[in-house]
Amino acid sequence: MNRKDEVYEQLIKILDNPEYCEGITTTELEKFLNVKRSVISHYLNILFREGKVSKTNTRPVKYYLSGQISKSIGGIETADEVFDKFIGADGSLKMQIEQCKSAVVYPPDGLPIIISGNSGVGKSYLASLIYQYARSMNVIQSNAPFVELNCADYANNPELLSSVLFGYVEGAFTGAVKSKKGLMDEADGGYLFLDEIHRLSFENQEKLFLYLDKGRFRRLGENEVWHSVKVRFIFATTENLQETLLETFLRRIPVRITLPDFQQRPLLERLALIYTFYKNEAIKLKRDIEIDNEVLNTLAFSVTKGNIGMLKNHIKLSCANAYKKQLDGYRLIITMMDLDDSFNKYQSNDIPKYTTVPFYISKNDEINMELIRHRLNAEDINIKNLIDSIREVYERDFKKILEILKLFVKKVSRKMAIIYNVDFNNIEREKSIDPLAKLLYYRFKDEIRNICNKYGLAFSEEAKSDLYSMLMYAVYKVYGNFKKEDINNVLLKIKNFNPKAFIISKKLIQSFGEYSQGIDDILYIFFPVILYDLIKTDMKVQAIIATHGDSTASSIASVANSLCGTYIFEPFDMPITDDSQDLVEKVNEYIKEIDTSQGLILLVDMGSLQDMYEPIKNSIKGELLIINNVTTHLAIDIGFRILMGDTLQEIIEKYKDGIHTEVRYYEGIAKGDNIIISCISGIGIAQKLKEIFQGCLDDKKIEIITLEYNKLKNIVHSKKLDQLKNTKLIITTNNLDTSPIPSINIENLQSGRGYKILADELNGVLSEYEIKLVTDELIKFFSIEGIANHLSFLNPNIIIDEVKNIIMQYEEYYNVSFTNYLRLNLYMHISIMIERLMINDISDFQNKVQLTDQQSEFVEVTKNIFHRIIEKYRIKLPISEILLLYEIMAIEIYNK
Repeated sequence: MNRKDEVYEQLIKILDNPEYCEGITTTELEKFLNVKRSVISHYLNILFREGKVSKTNTRPVKYYLSGQISKSIGGIETADEVFDKFIGADGSLKMQIEQCKSAVVYPPDGLPIIISGNSGVGKSYLASLIYQYARSMNVIQSNAPFVELNCADYANNPELLSSVLFGYVEGAFTGAVKSKKGLMDEADGGYLFLDEIHRLSFENQEKLFLYLDKGRFRRLGENEVWHSVKVRFIFATTENLQETLLETFLRRIPVRITLPDFQQRPLLERLALIYTFYKNEAIKLKRDIEIDNEVLNTLAFSVTKGNIGMLKNHIKLSCANAYKKQLDGYRLIITMMDLDDSFNKYQSNDIPKYTTVPFYISKNDEINMELIRHRLNAEDINIKNLIDSIREVYERDFKKILEILKLFVKKVSRKMAIIYNVDFNNIEREKSIDPLAKLLYYRFKDEIRNICNKYGLAFSEEAKSDLYSMLMYAVYKVYGNFKKEDINNVLLKIKNFNPKAFIISKKLIQSFGEYSQGIDDILYIFFPVILYDLIKTDMKVQAIIATHGDSTASSIASVANSLCGTYIFEPFDMPITDDSQDLVEKVNEYIKEIDTSQGLILLVDMGSLQDMYEPIKNSIKGELLIINNVTTHLAIDIGFRILMGDTLQEIIEKYKDGIHTEVRYYEGIAKGDNIIISCISGIGIAQKLKEIFQGCLDDKKIEIITLEYNKLKNIVHSKKLDQLKNTKLIITTNNLDTSPIPSINIENLQSGRGYKILADELNGVLSEYEIKLVTDELIKFFSIEGIANHLSFLNPNIIIDEVKNIIMQYEEYYNVSFTNYLRLNLYMHISIMIERLMINDISDFQNKVQLTDQQSEFVEVTKNIFHRIIEKYRIKLPISEILLLYEIMAIEIYNK
């Protein structure tokens, strides 16, 4: 421990003694430390600059721990309590207050500050608090001056304003019979507050700029003599800075504070202001005050002009009107009749009703923000009331518990939006939001994006909003008091009914690190409730991917989960240098959280991980299947089988020949009869089509294979048709000459023309009923509703409108009207393409190809059409993807 820390540790111990409750001097401290007083003073000053200790403005100076002494010492408020009076200092205006503090303590003489905001927002009041804070921090003397000037008073006479500000010499103007100092001299050693600075002439702005730049000025009428003073500046204006102030002058004011209008403040702060002003009147009148709830609602939501200043006037007038009618009594009751007549235009139905109870203000009580918080929240979002309502049903009806919790979440979301301005959908546009809320908002968005990408989930905007609202509900500690044991039963039931929703919630909560300390218990109830319906619970088999490498397992799981559209695989990455025992422990911890009674599949990359069976078998309730040499394709295939409800035995039957590590060779695409589905829109759509066919076929003697369109095209064009010798039919979304192997375009299936082809080529494999069933499912799939159902995380309503606009631009440019089939194909292809590019699933088709004139034109047109989409979704559109679009549209564009 270094000497400075020793001084600080000793200071903590000494100040715990009541004898030193008002601080300790360096002389007194010297008795406890075997160190010279000058050395102690040196370290105390360092601790003061670090904000760990504070000191009084008395002689001798007394030191104390920052925040330890709550009352004024030596006639000056402590630094910690100066801004406490400024409502919002710990809320929506926290960032502004921190800027002010930084400007005050910046050596050697602080930084100039300019405060912007409409009339009545509190600019003058904030300026006075900045001055008080400077005194409390001892950066200016306790008797340092605070000089105010409203530039508007002299706006029509710039020369007079210059003389008032800088002073003048004898003969400077008519009537100047003797020299006189100005406000600059008067403010020497302290602060000069210039209000309505935009009314200062450019000439006077240049004079101030000179002082800010060089530290000197001349009085009016002087040409040679320079004067130097030490003045700190605070400026205020209601106007746009760039439009009213010289750029050179503005550059010398680095700290710029903006105060929001009253209606832009969170409701909690609006109510605190109303409470404070009524409290002041209660003290003056020596009467308790009762404020009708309709008055509170009206003042909180209807004061739009004049801001806080006008609010104060309305409150004074309401008290005067009520006092006139209620001269006797100990309580003054404020009703709507006591408000200014201007409020009569507001209908009660137009005013939001955040509360139905009146406020009672005592003439004796201190102003208490916690009381206001209690008034706002105790009515219906206190968790104790929730627990009481759940306790009656939790033994017998989990669905009822879920319903109660979901209703509670909606109630909290509405309350958080109106009380704290915590509205997920508007927070980026909201300037007055609490900095903590905004910080967590961006952190929250990043974590949600990471979770969705990793686990193939698509959270609705409503779910995101609810999650964020509950996070802030917990961070702001709105929930009231509760005992952990009160929620344990609820927590256990939620965990049992949807363990994966609980796991995702846990990952999300823990990602907030220091912010989640002490709030985990609350969020572990509500996050899984919000995610309950978004994460599938009916899958029979659980699955894990464990591989060597820093992110190999995560990458494979991300792709597989995304294509499957839900959370199937949990990845475990193990660096090559790590001990596999650590991995075993992590896997065992995960297994404890899930239901493995119907089996667990463990996909691994190397033989060394196959030995994990013994260490983890005791944690598993059912059977374990380990498959070596995992690939992305294998994970996707197994993922879809789990998604379709296959049992572990069915999956073992499918992969029993490939579970061991030996190499097998099969000639051609497949060793048995097969149908190939190849979609130009990507392997993702082909996989969806494969599911449709497999779901309609009772007899599984024929294999359904998905093949990338470019790979199929290369096979056909290179005449390597021996690879397709067992292929009975090729189904594509584009016309492709695959002869002698029969092929069919999906369009023909939809229109009915493909019935005969299917029947002829698959004679004995598909029945008439199965052909009809397949066709119906395909028509459903290739619809707007089908597209919406197969997007993993993009909002279908938004992306479909954007794709519609893209299609219209193609039609307009090429002067064509696409067929309904092509239109649907484009909806599907472009929507999924955008989503695929967002997760970097870019086709490996070569970008460097020789383009024809038509293709070159199409590429340029496409880049222009997709420009907004590329910027919005932050994607890159490779040439390969553009050429796929070209192939889809070419027939109708160029054969019109």
